[in-house]
Amino acid sequence: VKVPLSMIDRDESQPRKQFDEEALQQLARSIEDNGMLQPVTLCKGSGGRYIIVAGERRFRSVKSLGWSDIPAVVMDIDQNGFRKMQMIENVVREPLNPVDFAQGLQRMVSEGMTDDEIGRAIGRDAGYVRWIVQILKCSEQALHLLAKGQLKVWVGWHLSRLSQNGQFKALRVFQMQRFSAGEMVALCERIYAEEHQTAMFNEVVLTSTETHMLRSFEAAYTRLFKMMDRLQRVEKVKCGTVSQLKLTGAE
Repeated sequence: VKVPLSMIDRDESQPRKQFDEEALQQLARSIEDNGMLQPVTLCKGSGGRYIIVAGERRFRSVKSLGWSDIPAVVMDIDQNGFRKMQMIENVVREPLNPVDFAQGLQRMVSEGMTDDEIGRAIGRDAGYVRWIVQILKCSEQALHLLAKGQLKVWVGWHLSRLSQNGQFKALRVFQMQRFSAGEMVALCERIYAEEHQTAMFNEVVLTSTETHMLRSFEAAYTRLFKMMDRLQRVEKVKCGTVSQLKLTGAE
């Protein structure tokens, strides 16, 4: 069927947030020369309108050509099916940047899909899904670099384990010294170790009651230690006396 462009809305929560304008122009020229080889996929929205499930790049391209309508397939699918189709469409046709990809997976999780279900939908395992979503813990600066491809995904994962201050330190070194991916990972691991070592030995602030209890315990332990020491000395003396008596008796 052909659906008027004016009746179609993009899904604001769709995974792809960034579109390459040059690639869109190339696609528009291809469509203008060869026609629309594959229709977009839509689902019914509210008020008789339609929402794009798959094919937003094609939708944008024909819109730029001034078309009034577009060939489409209208599907009746649930929310999970909707998200799966969006993700597969974006990953297969033109790979998402890692941040958009991770946000798309996180949205699928928040809508009730399990890691296993998502993994099967994108041809990966559940561990990979969790691994990618982890990078969303990166700072805004790191996410920007990841989206632009200026920071490798596995470096982003190591960064995501650091505090905001730790990430700032690592990125400052990266931008000043232009570290390689391997050097950045090593730097992140060093900062991670430093942060967790510090956390292990944080100063504990005690209340007055807790301080009094601790001092009482220390005093009791000291008295017990002294008592045990005296008992050991007495035992040694007794053992020595018994040994001497035995030796005297044998003579």
